[in-house]
Amino acid sequence: MGTDWMAELQPLLPMLPLGLLAGLLSGLLGIGGGLIFSPILLMVGLSPHQALATSTLAIVPTTLGASWSHLRSGTLPGKATMVIAAAACLSAGLFSRIGHGLQGWTLLGLQALMYLILCLTITPRGDREERSGSQ
Repeated sequence: MGTDWMAELQPLLPMLPLGLLAGLLSGLLGIGGGLIFSPILLMVGLSPHQALATSTLAIVPTTLGASWSHLRSGTLPGKATMVIAAAACLSAGLFSRIGHGLQGWTLLGLQALMYLILCLTITPRGDREERSGSQ
């Protein structure tokens, strides 16, 4: 009984360094892990649905942990923290349901579009501070 689960996990061990690499790059670059994690999962042979579902599932505990951290440190009001955490959980579930009806490459295209929109709409903190200071 004890060796069965170990035998099943052994093929996954090579993915451990890939997960560490994704976390390292995400932390260094200040981006979400899904941007790095999904392509890595595709490269190791997962289908687009599997790769995006795994990446989406990782968002839930990450968002809950970050929300808890912000709540404890007081950097975000309690109501806003709860709304962000609830929205992340609900949208992950909703979009996973919607994704079942789409082709894999359509999902990847939508993810790429989402990242493009985020790149075009998010203003770096330094740029916001310069603009607010000059007004």
